[in-house]
Amino acid sequence: MATSSKKHNPDVLAEDKTPLMHTLCVEIKNGSALTDKIYSLSDLARKCGNILVHKLNNELQQVQQTKKYKTIVKLIKNNNGNDRPYRAQLEELYAKHNLTKSYCEKTMTSIYNKINQGRKYKLPSVFAQSRADDIFLGLRKVLDNKKYDRVKSLHYLPFTKLPALKAKEIKRGIIISVKDGKLQCKFDGEILALDIKDQFIREEIDAITKYLTNSQQIKDAAEKYNAIPRKKGEIVVPFSTYRPCFASFVPKKMKGKKRLYLHICVEGVPVDKKDKNGNLRYKKGEGRCAFDLGTQHVAKDGDTGPFLANLGDIDGCLEKSAKKRANLSRKIIRSRQATNRNNYNSNGKIKKGAHDSNVSKKRKRCEEKRRDLFRKEAATHKTVNYYIVNVISEDCSEVVTEDNNVRSWSARGKPAPLPNGQIGRKHRFGGTVINHCPGQVNARLLQKMRERGGHFYQVPRDYRASQYDHTSDSYIKKTLSQRTFNLSDGTLVQRDWYSAFLLYCYDSSTNSIDKVKCKKEFPKHYKKFLKYVAALKNKKIKIVNSGIKV
Repeated sequence: MATSSKKHNPDVLAEDKTPLMHTLCVEIKNGSALTDKIYSLSDLARKCGNILVHKLNNELQQVQQTKKYKTIVKLIKNNNGNDRPYRAQLEELYAKHNLTKSYCEKTMTSIYNKINQGRKYKLPSVFAQSRADDIFLGLRKVLDNKKYDRVKSLHYLPFTKLPALKAKEIKRGIIISVKDGKLQCKFDGEILALDIKDQFIREEIDAITKYLTNSQQIKDAAEKYNAIPRKKGEIVVPFSTYRPCFASFVPKKMKGKKRLYLHICVEGVPVDKKDKNGNLRYKKGEGRCAFDLGTQHVAKDGDTGPFLANLGDIDGCLEKSAKKRANLSRKIIRSRQATNRNNYNSNGKIKKGAHDSNVSKKRKRCEEKRRDLFRKEAATHKTVNYYIVNVISEDCSEVVTEDNNVRSWSARGKPAPLPNGQIGRKHRFGGTVINHCPGQVNARLLQKMRERGGHFYQVPRDYRASQYDHTSDSYIKKTLSQRTFNLSDGTLVQRDWYSAFLLYCYDSSTNSIDKVKCKKEFPKHYKKFLKYVAALKNKKIKIVNSGIKV
């Protein structure tokens, strides 16, 4: 097998030097007065942001209509999509049309000064400027998008999605301090009553309090820790200072009730979670394991044995939720047609340019229920996928996987022409990616290995784990629907588990499959896999799209 280029570094964490941050989420129990105030301020920030987005979209539209922009796009196309020689010209054009950070900040200042006039609750400047910074980050993503032939624009926030109110410093907006040895959070002179439910939140708050009281000592300890000489290629867990960087208010509606949360961005690794007896809930593993990420399930193999699990789903709850959402969507459509009959033709189709002027109370209730279903589904995705990550990270300190671009799975593929001259199917997995969130597992496991000082290897694209046969030392291309297959010696294997096993046999020195290790380790790993499949069948656990019949 041909090895990859020397530029490819398989260990992702070897080059990652960004500081570790995590977010502490605590619910605020100050009563309805403060909650209503924050909700109204968040809505003001949303309106200010939408006005700024409207102005930026106008500037974007003018840029895309200029002759200079069109000529640069033609030159980029002629250069096979490489825009590096023309980046300076594009940046100069963007600056000329006020697509800069300074313009966003100045415009936001004038916007919130006008909106605050004559209002009971006035939006503080620190929240408005942080909203302008978030919009500018979105603008940079739009400008850096290399699909120049498409129309670029920013999205508006609807009234159902309220933005977080973020304070850039702990001494502005949301003030975090220590008084009488206890952490105190203040907003507008009112002390926030934090709902400390479990031991994890209590230990996190104690760590923040310790930093604020002894900040200089902790900074000196961090400097000494960072000054220790390290070996080449050694991955070291950064020193956790638990310095509170900034705080933000996050309003969330749950089951029709307004709830308010405080998010504190903390520097360092989160405190280890413990059970009632004080034992670690998730232990740090040793050894190597590899996982093959699919659109609906994940397969893992390693020193401790195999593991297969469905992504983002518990006992088919997503299918039930999808049916409920479909019923609610039909109710919303019927209500819209009944209350706005002048907007529809006799055949039931909506008229061009028609807008809903009447919204019934029943429709509002249905839309609220549908939003709540989306929220529950997102919580289910997070709970299940994080459980899978904890199972994998407990078994190893070294993870091997493929270099997956999950976003590309939902993109439209190039259709293959059929023999009869028709256009073939455009393969895409957009709905599956949304319903199972495979990228969440990859990102969370990378973060977990970074927090624990482990290794996270991403094999090059020419590794081809799903096509290799170690018994015949050959590559056999398979269709996507073929989930099980026989090796050249007749052994029946499951495709995803076998790919995970081949990833487990990865040789980091050559960036290729260790063929000697494959032949040596396969009998032992295959016996464990057969036992695991038999246990799945006895418990009647169905792994979606795996080919294992229960």
